[in-house]
Amino acid sequence: MLLVAALRHAADRPLSADETRRLTPMITASDNDAAREVYDRYGDDAYTTVGRAAGMRHLTPVGAPFEVRITAADQARLFLRIDRLVPKRHRTYARALLGGIVKPQRWGIAPVAERRGFRVSFKGGWRKGITHQAALLERDGRRVALAVLTSDEPTLAYGQATLAGVAARVLN
Repeated sequence: MLLVAALRHAADRPLSADETRRLTPMITASDNDAAREVYDRYGDDAYTTVGRAAGMRHLTPVGAPFEVRITAADQARLFLRIDRLVPKRHRTYARALLGGIVKPQRWGIAPVAERRGFRVSFKGGWRKGITHQAALLERDGRRVALAVLTSDEPTLAYGQATLAGVAARVLN
């Protein structure tokens, strides 16, 4: 959501070196420092504005970048509509970032979908007890968005396996 907000703010102008310095690692490597810098610039308004544009129904910003209350359905709505939400000038860049997540973070939905021939654009996150991902999956001119949010996971590996298991069942 922060990526979409920053790109919407840029609109038709080119991104500055400073913007790409933050956005690229924020998305591809889950750089929390970069995410905090982007959040500090746009605040909860970023979540509210993007959420409204995406048609999210249960989004609640709470004044901290990693604490937004959101549902899997809302995350799926965001990913399904991402091309309409991002200005045309920046769509290729956004898709490159969301398709270029670093290998150590390509777990859960992505490898399952890729093995089934989908092009995958996704973002995930994790911390103690929480593992989640949202993705746009495309194949043969068709698109589907999938989001899985977990809680009370005993380990990250357990959360990753849960995401992969859900994706495997949904994509069968």
